[in-house]
Amino acid sequence: MKKTYFAILLALLLGTMGVSAQPYFTRNGMQRPADNRHRHGGGYYGSGTWVQYKGFLETGYAGGVGDIKADQFEILTTHGLQATSNLYVGIGTGLQVQFDDAYYRNDGIDMHDTGVNVPLYVDFRLGTSNYSRFPIQPFFDVKIGASFCLNTNGLAISDGCLARDKNFYFSPSVGFRFPIGYRNGLNVAVTYNLTTQSFESVANYRNIGLSSFGVRLGFDF
Repeated sequence: MKKTYFAILLALLLGTMGVSAQPYFTRNGMQRPADNRHRHGGGYYGSGTWVQYKGFLETGYAGGVGDIKADQFEILTTHGLQATSNLYVGIGTGLQVQFDDAYYRNDGIDMHDTGVNVPLYVDFRLGTSNYSRFPIQPFFDVKIGASFCLNTNGLAISDGCLARDKNFYFSPSVGFRFPIGYRNGLNVAVTYNLTTQSFESVANYRNIGLSSFGVRLGFDF
């Protein structure tokens, strides 16, 4: 008799587990597990811990503002961890090309009218990634680090030139993410770029903040 009761209890237990493991579908057709946790690339949204690798490829263009200014084209790549469904932390680098139509000659040395910089930064991003509930996801992103000029003699700009040295780099952006498939997404953002650089002219030598506003497009994977 005990064996019969045990067999019945075991059958009920296995049946309950089988039902709970069955997925269900939301109104938009997204398959989700029945325990109300959304499986996504090795982790869960909702209850439970959730950490996974995530990378970004981004490109953008920004117009310079201020008395001393330069436009900027950039290609960036960032790699890190999606620590939670709302917080991403990564590190990145890339190339930034600065343009200015001025041409400055200093003691017979020709300055470049195009500057090439390599940024190294830490990236923090806040925003939801649960695209089964939010098909368009707002986010706030900030990159903080240093930018290194590759030009031999610096960049000609305004009535002087930017010195060839390492500079502080700060770039916050606000935008939207549009999911593609199960893991990927397109990102569109309005961004502000700031580098503090040494500026040399005939009149003086000083540190300046080189600012620009623009648009950044990205793909995450």
